[in-house]
Amino acid sequence: MIEILPDEIAAAVHKSYEALPKTGKPQGHEWTVLAGIVAFCNEQNQLQCISIGTGTKCLGAAKMSSEGNVVNDCHAEVLARRGFVKVLMEQIAYFNECILCNTNVPNGLIIENASEPNSKSEFRRMKFKAKSSVDFHLYISTSPCGDASIIGKSCDEVRETQSPEGAASIKAVSGDKVHEGSNPGGDKSQQLTTEKNNFTGAKLVSDVGCREDTQKLGVLRIKSGRSNIRDEDRTSCMSCSDKIALWNVVGLEGSLLSQFLTESIFLKSVVIGDPNLNISSSGFWRSQNSAENLVATSWNKTLDALQRACVSRVSHLCKHSDSIFVGVTSIQFSKSKQALLRTQETQNSSKVNSISTSNTSNSNQIKSLSTWKNENVKQNQKKNIRTLPACGYTINWQLPLPNVDCTSATATGKAEVLLGATGAKQSKSNRSRWRTKRARPMPSHTGNPHSNSKQKLRRSVSQLSKVAQFERYLTLRTALDMKHVATTTTYHIAKSFGSYYRSAKIKALKDPSFSSWLVADKEKYESFQAN
Repeated sequence: MIEILPDEIAAAVHKSYEALPKTGKPQGHEWTVLAGIVAFCNEQNQLQCISIGTGTKCLGAAKMSSEGNVVNDCHAEVLARRGFVKVLMEQIAYFNECILCNTNVPNGLIIENASEPNSKSEFRRMKFKAKSSVDFHLYISTSPCGDASIIGKSCDEVRETQSPEGAASIKAVSGDKVHEGSNPGGDKSQQLTTEKNNFTGAKLVSDVGCREDTQKLGVLRIKSGRSNIRDEDRTSCMSCSDKIALWNVVGLEGSLLSQFLTESIFLKSVVIGDPNLNISSSGFWRSQNSAENLVATSWNKTLDALQRACVSRVSHLCKHSDSIFVGVTSIQFSKSKQALLRTQETQNSSKVNSISTSNTSNSNQIKSLSTWKNENVKQNQKKNIRTLPACGYTINWQLPLPNVDCTSATATGKAEVLLGATGAKQSKSNRSRWRTKRARPMPSHTGNPHSNSKQKLRRSVSQLSKVAQFERYLTLRTALDMKHVATTTTYHIAKSFGSYYRSAKIKALKDPSFSSWLVADKEKYESFQAN
């Protein structure tokens, strides 16, 4: 049982987001998705936001870099997870520094020493793990793209597309009370509808132009894009629903970080928000359990889709699937697409009401005004969906280390803004909406005419890019006095050192649930070295 409520998790992420400057945040009618990973310490009953991300963009094949210096997937959930990995690497380095300097390790860290040294020489080769008293929760301001966005299909349809091992029904939890979801006076067929309320724009991995079965459940998808997009511009990034499902099987840490850990780190829950759902003040939890009837409510259908997409379909691969919760919160993100649409619909409806009430009481005229009102609202709804633009910028932020000056340009804790279309940091030359008065000079320490361009390129590389994570990994290996890695070691070779994580991922990708997973060309995109 989870001792905190979905609202508390969402509030922790929103609080961290609202404390950030407006740079990179949606302006006007722009919308975005907000995600964050929160740590809850059961011993201290304390919540701590570890990392947050915003964004809805990802790169096509033509814009991907062979040097690992751009972020290919700038969806909020992916940025939050990459930021989480970055925080853990930095906390491990900080922990090791405290040991070497013979200083006390702060209580605020979410990792602990997991090694059992027999001598001083072995003590430096420490292994770590996440604190056993800490649970990790993922919050997303809306349903993740892909399978979890297909809402409204019945349980019978779900079971037809799931393996027998993955099929499971669910029960709802509000606070610390379990709601069995009974339906007095009605059978199961009356509780759930096969009506497809929500669709996903994510494309089937196996799609070759045939679009009749694009809403099939339990299949892998790549992130959505325009139907008329060129092949070279089409992304190969898997949908967020698929990525979360894989994280629930192999862990959050990735190959590089796993080399410093003794065990995988898993999510305890996934929490989403949706302004179209009528949620109580505390939110609701749901976990996988024995067969129970379901209440046919809008939030129940949303959680049903989330549970199905991220947990149930991989439960035969995930031994701890019974302990993973999904939740929905009553706290809404004001810059989500659904919230902006709802606000505009309310404003349009108010305008129509003011016009109709100002007219005479002639019955025929009132009837025609009522008809005009309904048509006007429907037209505005269609218009709003087309005209609401997604924010082109993405933000990532991570929890700062203890006693770190967050005003430093390189310190964790300072938000970083990326251009979603390029996967690179926002530079001063392309800040059309905001410009700082103090322009940073472009120093040139050598006579090389290309030195300025190299320095400019270096400043555009995100702290969450593959090359940045690779450099962080190499620095940490040296600090922990681990086996020396040659300077010619590539990113792909370094990933192969992560034995337990790599084995788990290879096994998962061989399973039918993930067998069509798109794997990047290692020779082309992972053969780079650290700068």
